[in-house]
Amino acid sequence: MRTPPSTPNRNAYLERFNGSFKREAANRVIFFGEIHLRRVVNEYLAHYHQERNHQGLDG
Repeated sequence: MRTPPSTPNRNAYLERFNGSFKREAANRVIFFGEIHLRRVVNEYLAHYHQERNHQGLDG
């Protein structure tokens, strides 16, 4: 993922997400094509935003 131009503050959020995605999903799955990769990313996004405890929430 890339941040839009002139938005340096968003970089920290993307770095956090990318690191979490690698640790919690990407390093545990062997991807079988782009469709499979997209499905895993979409499932992880739902988990990341809805189910997962966030560090700022004492979790």
